[in-house]
Amino acid sequence: MQVKVRELYMRDKVVKKLFTSFSGYQYLARIVCEVLDLPSELFSFQIFHPSVGVNENVVNSEVDLIIEDDEAIVNIEINTSNSRSIQNKNTAYFCHLILKQIKTSKDYDKVLKKVYQINLNSYDVSHKERFVTRSRLIDVETKEEVHPILEIVDVYLAKIIKTDYTIIKERKNSLEYLLYLLVCNDEKILREVYEGDSLMEKMVDEAKELTDNFDSLLYYDYDELKKQEAYELGEASGVEQGVELGIEQNKVEIALNMLKKNMDTKLICEVTGLTHDELNVIKKGIE
Repeated sequence: MQVKVRELYMRDKVVKKLFTSFSGYQYLARIVCEVLDLPSELFSFQIFHPSVGVNENVVNSEVDLIIEDDEAIVNIEINTSNSRSIQNKNTAYFCHLILKQIKTSKDYDKVLKKVYQINLNSYDVSHKERFVTRSRLIDVETKEEVHPILEIVDVYLAKIIKTDYTIIKERKNSLEYLLYLLVCNDEKILREVYEGDSLMEKMVDEAKELTDNFDSLLYYDYDELKKQEAYELGEASGVEQGVELGIEQNKVEIALNMLKKNMDTKLICEVTGLTHDELNVIKKGIE
């Protein structure tokens, strides 16, 4: 019997705090240099505050983290799902990072900085065996790159989770070695993997300082997150369907709260004044 691997990922807010700490700056540099195949000793960049929006005219345009040097802009996104919404947001982000470099018509003649988007994905694309994939603009027939101004790098953290930590330890300084901190919630194992690596030992210390609970507050369970998202989506659907029937929204919300607590349907109808048919419509929305 095959035991399912429990998929745990460091929460995105924690990742952003770690990346923007003093030691995190060096940690982030190592990750970016490994992803983009750059010499770390020559790489110097500025970190933009994560809350800085890409475009004030676009709804929800706050990126997770942007770094920039003299030749490139790198947007790092921490994605919990492969939804159309996430894909469209990420596409909008790197388009705006190109557009923000063009302020006047004269800017069309200048050499623009290359825009990289690094997606740290806490989901798996099973048909891809590699845990890192790269996308560029190419001629579909010749396969030649036609405009080297953008590159999207997808990193699938789920594939790292499924790798035994002893193998990770042997791959010192590799990308999976560096990112293992984001997927392993066992402090003892992390100490063993990063023993002798002063920077990574500091990163484990800094992660631990963020909370006394090294498990549930720093990391989330992917399966539980999906269940919660599905329930919230169903809950919203239940409200929507109830309101469409002309039921007052506050009655629908009271009924939903009582359903959450597994209260008797007869009691719910008595309290809210809903008929059994109306309550059944609301229930179907969350099932």
